[in-house]
Amino acid sequence: CVETLPELLSRFEADGFRLPSTPPRHREDAFTSALRTRMLFSCLVDADFLDTERHFDPEAAKQRVVPTLQAEAALRRLLGRLGHLAAESGGGIVNQLRHRLLDDCLHTAEKPQGLFTLTAPTGSGKTLASLAFALRHITEHNSALASDDPRRLRRVIVVNPYTSINEQTARDDRDLFD
Repeated sequence: CVETLPELLSRFEADGFRLPSTPPRHREDAFTSALRTRMLFSCLVDADFLDTERHFDPEAAKQRVVPTLQAEAALRRLLGRLGHLAAESGGGIVNQLRHRLLDDCLHTAEKPQGLFTLTAPTGSGKTLASLAFALRHITEHNSALASDDPRRLRRVIVVNPYTSINEQTARDDRDLFD
């Protein structure tokens, strides 16, 4: 069955979605719009893959059970690990800068939801500080929502520019939260 564009748009609107009526006016708006479009397309592709898998290979789909994120417990564990790492390496200037970066990330996590970036030099603790940010952000924004509220934040998605960094981050996260 081939659907026409008007039919698809009608279904889209019936589901409560709206297309923007005007193009973005500012460079920042264009960036945000492009990022949102890419993320939505990625989600659509992933959902289609998972839906297809569920249909054609239900046994494989059953193995994709993801435990519920326990952001507060994960944050406590992460902060404990960071405290242990800081104690092991002493109180030098690098540790002071890492601690400041972590504090800045934890403070920023209390801000309203949006798009955040973190730029810091190699070795400054970006990976763990950004994870602490994500977990605190989830904790802050979920605190006022009921446990079954669909607006609750439920995932931490990490995007890195290189496969080797992804593998290292995944290994470190598994070691920490296994």
